[in-house]
Amino acid sequence: MRAIAAILTLLAAACPVLAVDISAPGVTVLAGDVGILQADLQCDDAVGVHLQSGATLDLNGHVLDGCSVSVATPTQTIPQRISVRGPGEIRNAVYGVHLRTGVLRIRDVVIDDCRSGILGSGDFGDGPSTVKATNVTVTGSEFAGIQATKVKARNVTTSDNGLVGTFPGGGIVGWGGVSGKEVTASNNGGEGVFSLGRTKLKDSTVTGNAYSGVYGVKVTVVGSTVTGNATSNPGGDVVSGYAPVVKTTTCGTSLHSDGLTTWGVCAGD
Repeated sequence: MRAIAAILTLLAAACPVLAVDISAPGVTVLAGDVGILQADLQCDDAVGVHLQSGATLDLNGHVLDGCSVSVATPTQTIPQRISVRGPGEIRNAVYGVHLRTGVLRIRDVVIDDCRSGILGSGDFGDGPSTVKATNVTVTGSEFAGIQATKVKARNVTTSDNGLVGTFPGGGIVGWGGVSGKEVTASNNGGEGVFSLGRTKLKDSTVTGNAYSGVYGVKVTVVGSTVTGNATSNPGGDVVSGYAPVVKTTTCGTSLHSDGLTTWGVCAGD
């Protein structure tokens, strides 16, 4: 075991992570490298930083204005693994971060007023995608704030998304499942938190969304507030295909996903 550990240490030393300074748009960060933003950058609806699979972008306290962050070679079939870390801000871009298929890890980032905040696959016929977001705020997207096959969110705020786009966008859309803790989803044009699989929320607040608050085939909500949703469309605060698990939670209405019956677990049922 000691010999194996020594070999691994030598290999790690022989292949150090390369830090790449980014001071102009259009840079591609290679696999295994970390691109470090050295200044605020401005683009005209272009990709500001391309990330190969295995690459990381460090915003380093700076702003990308009009500059999307995207995988270097978006593909339907080959999964990519990229990371974006802050502190920092991405705003006024086509995409805040575009993953397509694979895994995105993102933390300590604010995304404002983009067409799509964080966009992975979901309903486009691509391979599966997973977004793992921590300490992230997404506001003012034309479409969904965060969309992927699966979304894992911790201390994430998605508000005022999907209000001006062609189709109403939700706060968090995880087609195959959403798991969230300390999530705030408010005033979105679609659902606050939506899944066609399992939706699990803890210590979260979902209020004032135009469609349903929390939607899933199977729903669990613990220690949360889910009220005042379905402000302009039919729906409820908690909507599910199977009887939802609602614990230590304040919610206004619950509804079967067929739209015909309530579950009797919220105050207004």
